[in-house]
Amino acid sequence: MIETTKPQSAATVRDPVCGMTIDPAQAFATRAAGLETLYFCSERCVGQYDREHTSSATTGISVTGKLRRIELSVADFDGRQGARRLEEQFKTLPGVRQVTANSGAKLVRIEYDPAQAQVETMVERARTVGYTLGTATTQLDIQGMHCASCVVAIEEALQHTPGVLKASVNLATQQAHIEYVPGLIDRKGLSQAVKDAGYQAREASAPGGTMIDRADQDRAREYSTLLRKFWFATIVSLPVIIFSYPQFFPGLRDWLTPGSDARRIVWGLLGLLTIPVLAWASHFFTGMWQVLKHR
Repeated sequence: MIETTKPQSAATVRDPVCGMTIDPAQAFATRAAGLETLYFCSERCVGQYDREHTSSATTGISVTGKLRRIELSVADFDGRQGARRLEEQFKTLPGVRQVTANSGAKLVRIEYDPAQAQVETMVERARTVGYTLGTATTQLDIQGMHCASCVVAIEEALQHTPGVLKASVNLATQQAHIEYVPGLIDRKGLSQAVKDAGYQAREASAPGGTMIDRADQDRAREYSTLLRKFWFATIVSLPVIIFSYPQFFPGLRDWLTPGSDARRIVWGLLGLLTIPVLAWASHFFTGMWQVLKHR
């Protein structure tokens, strides 16, 4: 329903559809969105808003059927001519239905079919023609990486996450460096992608501590844990090795003769003794289980 009462405030507002700055008193129409009043500059804009019914001021994304509308900021528009040039570039991409670039608001709104077009492709196209879209970078500290295959698994999981433009993982620092589009994905979503790959993202840095200090502490803690597991496995494995080859040790060769009941009982006990080594002291098996859980 179009409200007929016009506000008397002299402050300007922005049309949520086209991004144009307008005087609230001169708005063509208004709409109530929760506790907020939206102002529209023309019949076309209010009509488009009514058709879509949904709009997000925080993420710039709305969904209408199978189409999705996303709003991206542009840092270096070159006037209206530059806006038209960027519109033409986006319209050539498969799956892009409608593009509206506003040089004054430094925004571009794109309506596209997510089954045919990807935001990553749009960002890359804008960069190719000389524009810089609003992206963000972040770093995640990863737990559970032990080899190059872990790095590949995490990078692939992140790069296949919608909204992620680039992802590189450093095994030495146990960190992932990620470039992404705000509004499509956030830090929580990135952490969830790492978890889905079978690993864990570390908590944020503690107040007063630096990232390097925390990374050093984490590596020292992991080294201490692996060292304890090593000595435990060593203590358990020594009797396993000795009693597995009694023929090489005087006294045992006469007691544990081949086929004797004593030898069968000792081997059964040795089998039980190796279970904690396999289940706890070996990170290879626990790592394998994490990967199997996530297929």
